[in-house]
Amino acid sequence: MGSSKEANKLISYLQEIQEVRNKCNHYQPLDEDEIDRAFGTMKLVAKLLQMPDLVTEIDTIKNRGNEPTIQIETPITTEASSTVSFSENSPLPAWYTNVYPHYDIRNGSLDESVFAANLSEVAMGIGQEVYSNPTMFFEKTYITAGLRDIANRVVRALNGEETDNRVISLQTGFGGGKTHTLISLYHITKTGKSLLSSAYTQHILDSKVAPQFENAQVAVFTNNTTDVSQGRTTDNGITIYTLWGELAYQLGGLEGYNLIKKNDIERISPAANLFRPILEKSAPALILIDELADYCNKASAVMIGKGSLSDQTIGFMQTLTEIVSSVPRCVLIATLPASATEVASSAIGQQILTALENRIVRVGTSIKPVEDEEIFEGLESSYVPLKANDIAKIATLSA
Repeated sequence: MGSSKEANKLISYLQEIQEVRNKCNHYQPLDEDEIDRAFGTMKLVAKLLQMPDLVTEIDTIKNRGNEPTIQIETPITTEASSTVSFSENSPLPAWYTNVYPHYDIRNGSLDESVFAANLSEVAMGIGQEVYSNPTMFFEKTYITAGLRDIANRVVRALNGEETDNRVISLQTGFGGGKTHTLISLYHITKTGKSLLSSAYTQHILDSKVAPQFENAQVAVFTNNTTDVSQGRTTDNGITIYTLWGELAYQLGGLEGYNLIKKNDIERISPAANLFRPILEKSAPALILIDELADYCNKASAVMIGKGSLSDQTIGFMQTLTEIVSSVPRCVLIATLPASATEVASSAIGQQILTALENRIVRVGTSIKPVEDEEIFEGLESSYVPLKANDIAKIATLSA
């Protein structure tokens, strides 16, 4: 851009695009005129920035129609693609002759750090856009049978309906989809009644299930939410030291935190009668706990009396599962590793995992987020949207 006039144009265009983006993020419908104008404005931005490849990409996306990638059933024709003939006697064709990767993969700008999903960053609003932006997140998320099962359970429970169990454990190996599932549930709960307004999310729930809540509380705790030694200082100057301190503050604000403030400062697990009122007042509420075993491994180094912060945390988990089971419209979902080797190569790692399993897995329902046969579909949605008809042919020839 060589002039202030062009710079002002760019600012105006970007503001207009931001307004459209905000509507999409809140699942507000766009009419055909708004959609056409948005695409046109994006092209103007790309032209001002002298990015011809981006102009082409915008045209390609627009020409595909309004259906999301996950629903595409017909081949996408591009200049670079060619028709591949399949037969049982012919060799398996090269993948690049039959796929149309996402834009960032095609132009070599894929940031490999996107593979590391971080629930805590999403909750704080500082995560990568592909995870923090619900529209973009669900566009690239393949809804597995396990995720659909959990989503239906959570929404029904937050609606106040009777469900099998409101304490759920996700226990898989590294890369088994645990954190991705928690991020999905975070966005589903935060979206509430607007969930079914988006083409990317309206297929997640069963036909007879719909969120009846608007402002459900979501509390998030991960292995990096708070430092086991120094705690975490909030924007209003409060330093929180423990799992129960974080949950009380996130669910009940300063009022909720003050109910167990002494327990948090002294790092002593609160009794059920102290924590129950916080959950009762915050319902509907969803509690998401990720990588707790890793947190407890670090907390085992902080001595509390004759025990450790890890012991207190594990004890609190038993109290928490009992409270959640008895307070309506509350759900707890916690992740655990499949084996102690993912926690620490030591005896303490196995002790921690066994103790957490005894307090979570035995009380709650265990669900596997991703089945082995669903991995292919997950990769397709996230990185390489294959042509649906050809997927079946490739699978047949590979068998």
